[in-house]
Amino acid sequence: MTHEQQSNHERRQFERLAFVRKTTLFSGSSAWTCEMIDISLKGVLFTKPSDWLGNIKDIFRLTISLANSPSISMSIEIAHIDDKTIGAKWKKIDVDSFISLKRILELNTTDRHRLTKEMTFLESK
Repeated sequence: MTHEQQSNHERRQFERLAFVRKTTLFSGSSAWTCEMIDISLKGVLFTKPSDWLGNIKDIFRLTISLANSPSISMSIEIAHIDDKTIGAKWKKIDVDSFISLKRILELNTTDRHRLTKEMTFLESK
């Protein structure tokens, strides 16, 4: 782990869950298909499309396809970009998408106590 990755990990308040899914990134009339790498209650990491030209702080719409359930859709702000991945924090998420996100995390986490703590932290903001 590089010093920068270690620093980011230490600042991270929300546990990331490996969650590989087809994802679509939208901006205006443009759309890019990518793959989700991981997700948390507050952010996402996904593959960087080869023809994508966004910048840090840009706002996009992200849709995560789910099997047998409605997709999760959120407005995201780009937080970091490297050669192969894009990291973002969600800015706005509708109630149904948030419920789906929370349920996915509940079903796939090994530390339910931490998830409860993260939810409490979100509610206090």
